[in-house]
Amino acid sequence: MLNPIPISIPEGPKSDCITNEVQDLLKDNAIEQVLPNRHSQLVFYSNVFTVPKAGTNLHRPVLDLKRLNLFIKNQSFKMEGLKNLSSMVKQGYYMVKLDIKKAYLHVLVDESYRDLFRFVWKGTHYRWRTMPFGLSSAPRIFTMLMRPVLRMLRDINISVIAYLDDLLIVGSTKEECLNNLNKTMNLLVKLGFKLNLEKSVLEPTQSITFLGLQIDSISMKLLVPKEKKKSIIKDIRNFLKLETCTLRKLAGLKGKLIALKDAVIPFRLYTRQTNKFHCQSLKLANGNWDQSFPISQDVKKEISNWLTLLNQWNGKEISLFPSNDYVLTTDASESGAGATLMKNNKVIKTWSFQWSEVQSNMSSNRREMLALLMAFQTLCRKLNNCNLKIQTDNTTTLSYVNRQGGQIQDLSILFEQLWKQCLKKKINLIGEHIPGFFNVKADHLSRLSEMNHKSSKPIKSYNWQLKKEVFNRIQLQFGQIQMDLFASHFNHQTINYSTMKMNALQLDWSQWNQCLAFPPPILLPSVMEKMNLLSSKMVSIILIFPIWRSATWYPMIQAQVPRHHRHLFPQVLGTFQEVLTKESIESIPIQIQQRWKLGIIRLSNLM
Repeated sequence: MLNPIPISIPEGPKSDCITNEVQDLLKDNAIEQVLPNRHSQLVFYSNVFTVPKAGTNLHRPVLDLKRLNLFIKNQSFKMEGLKNLSSMVKQGYYMVKLDIKKAYLHVLVDESYRDLFRFVWKGTHYRWRTMPFGLSSAPRIFTMLMRPVLRMLRDINISVIAYLDDLLIVGSTKEECLNNLNKTMNLLVKLGFKLNLEKSVLEPTQSITFLGLQIDSISMKLLVPKEKKKSIIKDIRNFLKLETCTLRKLAGLKGKLIALKDAVIPFRLYTRQTNKFHCQSLKLANGNWDQSFPISQDVKKEISNWLTLLNQWNGKEISLFPSNDYVLTTDASESGAGATLMKNNKVIKTWSFQWSEVQSNMSSNRREMLALLMAFQTLCRKLNNCNLKIQTDNTTTLSYVNRQGGQIQDLSILFEQLWKQCLKKKINLIGEHIPGFFNVKADHLSRLSEMNHKSSKPIKSYNWQLKKEVFNRIQLQFGQIQMDLFASHFNHQTINYSTMKMNALQLDWSQWNQCLAFPPPILLPSVMEKMNLLSSKMVSIILIFPIWRSATWYPMIQAQVPRHHRHLFPQVLGTFQEVLTKESIESIPIQIQQRWKLGIIRLSNLM
């Protein structure tokens, strides 16, 4: 038994705030009064404190479960969020938002564990009957609780994203969005959830704020809302006036900036110094968040850049396939470097360069990065205000492009030169891996005498393989398949196959009469988006997918089935164990092999 920690009771508004909250929790049956001398082996007391309420002068009470959380074993889990937008929101779609009121209070704590959540307020002892805020395992518990609910909604073709107590509901028209909203509300109420209608947005709109960012389906961009931008700019200006700052205050500002990562394109480029300074200072302070440190000039300079970023770079494309106005493909060898610049799949410029003796002795990663910088400076001089896809066979270069830098100082210096030129010209970089044996033109231009790709690491293969008899059965039902997309040299089913390394999503699928698509589940939204992009062409795809009804992409596949046939969806191909070869799924537990099922559907744009 851990006794309550003596605390100084706050006076004035903070004290009233806690008292009022305790009364509200008692009314909601979220907590209950208990005797202080109850004999139990499982008794744990935590403190109560207050934190400011966002956007107000008010405070809200929080149970400090920091000590208890030390004993909680946290398990990894996946949460939905803004990353799922691209698979659901299309141009011109309508959106609404639902807020579940006091979400965690819907989860009852087992009677035998309630004494772990005790606290004392003004001499009275209480314990939680429901799951308290601040418990480290609470987000996972609530997310897992919501999954069957989402499965039911997606089973009836409702597009919804749920991040804890926030639900975004989408429809292609205003009427469809309202219909989806009504069905969702009816189900939630029937299941006993209480909705916070004041925080909800019930009128379908094409611009909505969700998880702190503005989703605009007309421009198809994620943006920092005006009021939020104004507030952060004010915080930055106040911060820049300071000479010293506590680590807690710096962490608060850093957190606000990182929260904008989905809307501000070069956010990583302008948080690296701040993050480094914060981590080093926290180590020196032995974890004391309230210790002050002089603010370095590097940090001030980096933070001040955000005043420009929030205006010039506010808005990131939602689409799974951002418009690639130009494609720059580069390669480097020990003897030289080469590159091509393409537009509309046509080479418009080429470049080659022979290394000096000093350059040829540099590391392969440095040569690749230097080749990219020099190719950009030579071939992209006249480019402005566009997206530029960088294709490279070097995974380090690819990482630096997509993560806007890295840990190796000399590579970071080269890369920052590249990005700063891009920022001036309003060019957004998008990195893509292209294996050496497909990087023919740039490879030739770099004067390689032989295939030499020691710096390139292959993308991990996707190994699930259909049994031969299952593939034959599929061909009997749907007809001959000419192309096996997303395959590899050891699991392809047809003579023609397109590996993930070739990036099957970049190919024109209409050149074959019929293709088989058995992609990794994470690529299913991209496959569906690809079909939309090919809507004007004659395409037939046999798609195999896991029957995971709670997945965000599930309604997208279901929507391809005519309404009068949806009662037949999904067509079950069989369990993993029945459909896939033993060798390809040996890493999957046998119980899951026997339980998980695969579905099959023909996606066709044939007239």
